[in-house]
Amino acid sequence: MPNHFHFQIRANEKSIKTVKIKDEERNVISEALRNMLSSYSLAINKQERRTGSLFTQNTKVKDLTPAPVDWEYPVTCFHYIHQNPYVALLVSKLEDWEFSSFTDYYLHRNETLCNEVLAKEVLRINFDNFYEESYKSINPDKVLKIW
Repeated sequence: MPNHFHFQIRANEKSIKTVKIKDEERNVISEALRNMLSSYSLAINKQERRTGSLFTQNTKVKDLTPAPVDWEYPVTCFHYIHQNPYVALLVSKLEDWEFSSFTDYYLHRNETLCNEVLAKEVLRINFDNFYEESYKSINPDKVLKIW
């Protein structure tokens, strides 16, 4: 997306821990993303001979571990991420957004950051009808629950 991005990451025991930084507890993943974005900003600012922030919001991390009764939540997030540029009218088809993992899952491409086997296991997604499922409208009430 031109002004934000989404990652859906499978965390492990190490990455969900908190670290103490300047008398503040921070999530390891949030801190790693903060460091990455900070380094990226410094590099862009140096390249463009500018100063200041490139990003207006702090990084948000949301645990998608589903409650036993709501296995739909992580799947909703998965489809929401892929539909984001389509809903924003940036593309006419999901597969046209070059920065999305949609094509990786749809075409079953190997050698990417996407792990289809893990997605099948964790999200309980049936990739036999992945393309059609990806285009289904997401209930607006479910989208509101993401944030």
